[in-house]
Amino acid sequence: MFYTASDLIQRMNSAITNGHVDDNESSGYNNSGFELQRKLPDGSYRPADKSEIAAVDFQAKLKQAAQITADLNADQKTEWAEFQRKEGNNLFEKGNFREAMDVYLTCLVALEPQVSKSKSIGGTANYDDPKNSNHDFPVEEEILLPVLLNLALCAMKLGMLSKAEKFCNHAIALERGKISVKAYYRRGKIRMKIGNYCSAENDLRHALEMTNNYGFVASSVSKVESERAAIIREEKKLSILRQEAKK
Repeated sequence: MFYTASDLIQRMNSAITNGHVDDNESSGYNNSGFELQRKLPDGSYRPADKSEIAAVDFQAKLKQAAQITADLNADQKTEWAEFQRKEGNNLFEKGNFREAMDVYLTCLVALEPQVSKSKSIGGTANYDDPKNSNHDFPVEEEILLPVLLNLALCAMKLGMLSKAEKFCNHAIALERGKISVKAYYRRGKIRMKIGNYCSAENDLRHALEMTNNYGFVASSVSKVESERAAIIREEKKLSILRQEAKK
């Protein structure tokens, strides 16, 4: 769906194998083909590293996402964001965590205009307002909250723990996030990895308390028990880490 600098360079280099470049001294070209380069303060150039290429590609995706969704109405933007969420899930399942993060973030580009009317990330929605109760709440529950928690998980997998914690903070600031066991459980795990054991303990304890207060039907009992077991396992890990830290 998105066309990035990496895609352009790959296409140009593929064309080289079937043709020829007239000017081998042209900017960005070397004997191995074209590459993205960064201009240094002294006017010279060096090949861009992976993080710089990823940043350029990411900005291109965000810009294109904004262009694609600019003329869509709220329902169309929601539908587009849901499609992107599923694409992100597919990338995550394949272990492409960085690419999945990029795609999840494009969901936020699509949702931002309509969400910010009643609740920016970290804000509060007025669900007593009939204009919000029938539309924004499902969007928050079904797309925005899962996307933020998936972003946190991707960031955690990539070792970006501070960023992962921030995504969880944004998720918990949402109305649905405040009552999400997964949100507190995930932030607890992340804070434990960071070494913030007190905050991690608070999050895990809160998540466990929330499972005890569930009003659930019989079909969801196994899910609740699974959540409880996962939280208790993390609490045991945390206890061991705290004991080791005292030695």
